[in-house]
Amino acid sequence: MAKKKGFMTPERKKKLRTLLRKKAAEELKKEQERKAEERLRVIAERCGTKPILTTLPQMSSRRSASNTSTSGTDLREKCSSFSARLSSVTSRSTSLPSLSVT
Repeated sequence: MAKKKGFMTPERKKKLRTLLRKKAAEELKKEQERKAEERLRVIAERCGTKPILTTLPQMSSRRSASNTSTSGTDLREKCSSFSARLSSVTSRSTSLPSLSVT
């Protein structure tokens, strides 16, 4: 009687191991992506979404001088309005009477 070969030959075992490794790597990658999305969702929930800011003009030879000066003027106006708001808030907070608990 001839001895029957086993079902799992070394080649089949090797192929099965490589397939299992690939599947595990895919699952790990999906899990990392899911965790990253969850992290971003929680951050957005707790802190709110990031405001979309206009980008500062880049100095390049392609842009015209008038285009950069108008955006620079806009930036100066925004900074001055922010500074005015900040100074009014700080002056109000310092003018409030301090409450002492006794």
